[in-house]
Amino acid sequence: MKYRKISLACLFSAMFIWVLNLVINSLFLVELAGVLIFLFVSITIIFWKCPQCKERLPFRFNINKDLHDYYRCPYCETNFFDGEIVE
Repeated sequence: MKYRKISLACLFSAMFIWVLNLVINSLFLVELAGVLIFLFVSITIIFWKCPQCKERLPFRFNINKDLHDYYRCPYCETNFFDGEIVE
């Protein structure tokens, strides 16, 4: 979950920078947003896996699941919190 929070911070920062770029129109902001999107995708692909079944979890951001401390794997129905399995 720690890596998921970092990747989501990259995603939301990139969206904010992209909107800011509409006002400022700077190539640097476009490149920075691109790097943040790349970090989001990379971190999600590498680290966003179920600790029990090791299946890759969905990229999709779900406000009901991702903002809380617990997450349920859609494949094995395991609840986990910061990488630790919760019974």
